[in-house]
Amino acid sequence: VLISLSLPFILTIIHVTMPPSSRRKDKKMALMEKSGQTDAERRRLRAAQRSLQKTIVDNGEAMENPTDDTFSKIRLENNELFNQVHYAREAVLDGENLDLISNHAARQVDALVQVPRYDALRFSQKLKKKCTVKPNNNAIGYFDWSTLGKETGTCFNAIPARVQFLAGPLVADFTPPVRKPRAKRTPSQE
Repeated sequence: VLISLSLPFILTIIHVTMPPSSRRKDKKMALMEKSGQTDAERRRLRAAQRSLQKTIVDNGEAMENPTDDTFSKIRLENNELFNQVHYAREAVLDGENLDLISNHAARQVDALVQVPRYDALRFSQKLKKKCTVKPNNNAIGYFDWSTLGKETGTCFNAIPARVQFLAGPLVADFTPPVRKPRAKRTPSQE
């Protein structure tokens, strides 16, 4: 079946299905107005975020110093700027700033934590010297694995003090639950 459509009918369908461009702009403007921010305010916010990003990069050494309060000031300034963020464009800049801040925070924590550092080469040389057995003064020695095991076994065969597990302390008395004996099944008569 061949249907003939007139040109005015086709134009009416196109007009009804596609909103006019002015209507789309009105919806976009209504969405933008709901946040209460103008384009100029958003531009100022992005400029402030970029300025803060430059400050973070420039003051990286001061932020990593645990005794300096630069880290706190920059973090608070970033939090104040975040309270003004309503759109993804500004949120991306905030995320980049937060990433920079967290990287400097991790370095600051590394500076605060005093963990003993071991030189692997020195450790292996001392271990070799301690555990090498020479039968004679002039003979080439061999590594005594038994001595190493005895010396290190005390570290691994002990329970650490004041350890609590999810089931409670290790010293608690355990009483197994009492089970009822199973009742024998009686055959049913039909």
